[in-house]
Formats: sequence, structure tokens, C-alpha cells
Amino acid sequence: MTYSRGIILLVDDDPAILLTVGDLLQFNGYEVIKASTAEQALDQLSRLSPDLVILDISMPGMGGMGFLREITHDRGKLKYPVLVFTARGELNDFFTGMEIEGFLAKFNNPETLLEKVGQIIDKKFCTPSESARGVKKHRVLLAEDDEDIRNDLLKRLLYHGHEAWGVGSGLSILEAVFTHRPSVVMLKYILPHMNGPAIAQMLAGMPSTRNISVILYDDSGLHSPSATFPHVRAFVPTAEGNALLKAVQETT
Repeated sequence: MTYSRGIILLVDDDPAILLTVGDLLQFNGYEVIKASTAEQALDQLSRLSPDLVILDISMPGMGGMGFLREITHDRGKLKYPVLVFTARGELNDFFTGMEIEGFLAKFNNPETLLEKVGQIIDKKFCTPSESARGVKKHRVLLAEDDEDIRNDLLKRLLYHGHEAWGVGSGLSILEAVFTHRPSVVMLKYILPHMNGPAIAQMLAGMPSTRNISVILYDDSGLHSPSATFPHVRAFVPTAEGNALLKAVQETT
């Protein structure tokens, strides 16, 4: 299964921009939702929560500035990361100090756009000191039956440079471990068909999988944070993404 690198709301009244920029982003792994007016964009936001909004300022109707006002909290912060994307290069100074992630003139080099988009979306999932720590990259196989949690965890792992795959049941992981040859297996404690501790025991009993590092997690509150389990390298008492990502990063 292919996982999106992030959801982008692309807002521009130029059909050519929607087509070319949209295709560029989709080709590079992003899910792109398009809107040709600020009003359409607000309607889209009633149904989705994008990782980034790429916004044209000069549009008919409400326009880009009206859209920014609509997505601004009372305390002055934007509800979503916004990259202002406009042909009017002189607006760069106008946005200095505003709560936006960046400014990029239209018709810039596609690589520049992709680099900027990647930096903004990566920041949503990365911790500031990650690059300084020299984090080791892993091949991670995840067993999680909640699709939303599974996709969020996979997205975080992929953004941090790990290779990652996910399955939804205990039985599925036993086949997938031979297909993907992971260095880390991350198991939810309670899974359909076979629970995490039982899977860890089976992996430890096979010569070809006994050296895989197993991370077990459980958000039921039934286990102490200091709990230990046979054949499990680390136990995480939550399904929270940053805590599980940290456990993977601390695996040597």
C-alpha cells in the first residue's frame, strides 16, 4: 500500500497552475485537494485538515487575504500551515512578520517549490534536534488495526527517513516480516487474531527473525510504563506518535 507524504490544499484561480503544480505534487507523493476560489477552499476545510495550504493571493471574490482572515484564530495564529504562492513578487515584503510558513513566487523552479513544501510538512512531524542527533534509519513493520493510527504512524516514520510498512492484524505480520525483512517490528498489544506478546514470542523462536527488535505498545492503561515483556526490546504505554517514533529512533 502507498501512503501519502501529506495532504495539500492547493488554492489558485488559474487552471494551469492547478493542473501543473497539482500534478507535480501528486507525482512526488502528496495528496492534493484543489480549489479555484477562497470560498471553495473554505468549503474543503469543512471536510479535511490539510498538512499545508498553498495559497494564491490575487483571486476574485474573497481572495487570498480574506481566506487568511477566515482561518486565523482569535489569538492571531493560523489554523493550518500556509505557503503563499503568487506571481506578485513585490508582496514578499508585505507578508514579513505574518503567521505564514513562507512565500514563493509563481513559476519558480519546481525543485524549489518541492523543497519548500517538504520543509514545511516535515516540520510538522520532526523534532528540532533530530538532525543533530544523527538518528539511525530503520526498516519498520507496524501492526495496528486502527487504520487512522496506523497511517499516522507510518507517515511519521516515512518523514523521518525510515522505511515503513503496516498491517492490520497479528496474522498478517507473520507473512509481512518475511516479505519486508524489517529491522524493527512495532506491535500493538491487542490485535485481531493474535496479540502482540504472542507475536514477539514467535519471532524470537525463529532463527531468521530472532534478531529483529520488537517494540510493544498499549494505550489501555492496564500496564505500568515500566512493565517488561519477554522478547520485547521496549514497551511504550501509549499509541501517541511521538512516543513511538522516539522508541524506534532509540533502537540501535
